[in-house]
Amino acid sequence: MAAGRATFAGSGWASAFTKYREMQDRGCFNADPVGTSLTAASGQFLAGKSVGFVMTTSAANSVAKAAPGTKIASFPLPASDVVAENRVPVAPSSGLAVNAKSGHKAAAIKFLDFLARPEVMSAYARTADVPPLLTGVEYTPSPVQAVVVQAPAQGNTSPWPDQHWPNTQVQQAHFAGVQELLTGRASVNSVLANMDKEYRRK
Repeated sequence: MAAGRATFAGSGWASAFTKYREMQDRGCFNADPVGTSLTAASGQFLAGKSVGFVMTTSAANSVAKAAPGTKIASFPLPASDVVAENRVPVAPSSGLAVNAKSGHKAAAIKFLDFLARPEVMSAYARTADVPPLLTGVEYTPSPVQAVVVQAPAQGNTSPWPDQHWPNTQVQQAHFAGVQELLTGRASVNSVLANMDKEYRRK
């Protein structure tokens, strides 16, 4: 896409968005999926009113803590009937940086060096139940995080699509487009055309 040899329209995105509509038609969503907040979705899940919902594994930790004793696990959202073809989208959940103009730059860098120590990264990973970015750090994942830890070794990960998009407007067009698609205010083709327009925005 960056080289201008591909577009959202006419790509696998059309199939993905069509599956959203198929899932809606088959009753896979609640009555008002567009107006359901993450809090409401997790509440429905914990009340046994849904089999699951889509979220990041880092955020899923809070759901697991809210239901002690309940067996909760995560898995890739199926995009294919062939299990081996499904991917786990991965991306760093947070990052730390030092402002070059900081009046305490040396102290801040020293603090980052401290955080990068394997034993400190291990303590953070265990406490937050978030897989560490570096290998060689001691960490045993919970069932919620296991899929993320195992996926790279199995070769079935992919970056979050927006990690390589040239501006934030493409993601906004994506989010708004899915909502319009589910409410019948847009077609798959019109949503993809708008994403292409935003992708080309300078």
